[in-house]
Formats: sequence, C-alpha cells, structure tokens
Amino acid sequence: LRAARQFSKKRADAARRLEKLVEAEINDLAMKSTFRIEMTSSEEEGNWTPSGIDQVVYMISTNPGEPLRQLEHIASGGELSRVMLALKASVEAESPRARAIGAKDPASRKGREKWGTQKTMVFDEIDTGIGGRAAEAVGRKLKSLARSSQVLCVTHLPQIATFGDHHYVIEKKASAGR
Repeated sequence: LRAARQFSKKRADAARRLEKLVEAEINDLAMKSTFRIEMTSSEEEGNWTPSGIDQVVYMISTNPGEPLRQLEHIASGGELSRVMLALKASVEAESPRARAIGAKDPASRKGREKWGTQKTMVFDEIDTGIGGRAAEAVGRKLKSLARSSQVLCVTHLPQIATFGDHHYVIEKKASAGR
C-alpha cells in the first residue's frame, strides 16, 4: 500500500504535466478544447490492480462553455483522432529519448545512435471527420513527430499526405470473384 500511494502521487504529478501538454497539442491541431485527467484512488484491497490503486479518466470539453465529459462518451471520430495524436505527441516530447536528442534538432544522427532504432507510430485513418485547416494542422504535427520517430499514416487527405516523405498507394481488387 505504501508503494501504491507513492506511485499514485507520481501518477497524479505526471497527469498534471500531461494535461497541459495535451491541451496545448490539441489546440495546435485546430481544436479549441479543454483537457483534464481525472484520477480517483481506492486503498481498499479489493480494488487493487496490477496498475495500481488509481482509476484514470480522460475528460474533455470540445466546445466553449460546455462542461468536461469523458472523452470516449463525447468525442467524434475526428476529435478522437486528434486527441490521440496530441497524446502521442505529448508523450513523445517528454520521453527521455526526445530530451536527449534535443528539442531543436530531434532528428540528429548523434541522438539516434545513442538510443538505437527509432520508435514507430502508426496512425490509421487519422483524417476521419476532418478537413481543411484541421487536416493541415494534423499533417504538420505528424511531420514533427517524424523528426524523432518513424510515422506510418493511412490517409485520404492531400493536406495530410503532402507532409509525408514517402507515399504508397494501396488498392483493393477483385480476382476470380474474390
């Protein structure tokens, strides 16, 4: 229980830092939102899990004046895609690897040699429900992530695809009735 309490305190501190980072990233993605992480803890032994004594819920308000609600209950497909991108970008920005490589030049060869192979991030259909300015913002964010990680992205939008270094077309065809 002592260890779980210590871990819970560290988790709460990390949640406060992550909230600020994610909210800034979300706003960079043309989605003016408020993002919070709610934590509840239960020290009753029956509620302990391998991941601790905390229950963590992501809360968001995607429209001005609206109350915070659970992300999975109110976010549209496009909003969910952008929140996921914001979360991944925030975690990557705070990773020891990214800090060691350096914020000014995350693609530096020296940093990559120190940490070995790159991470790979896969974004499938990240363009769901977005277009125009929001799509361009998503493309820019993906390009930024690609400075320190390999990014694979499935998209149908030119505003996102234009930021890619390599492009592949995947087509579905029928053959022998299948």
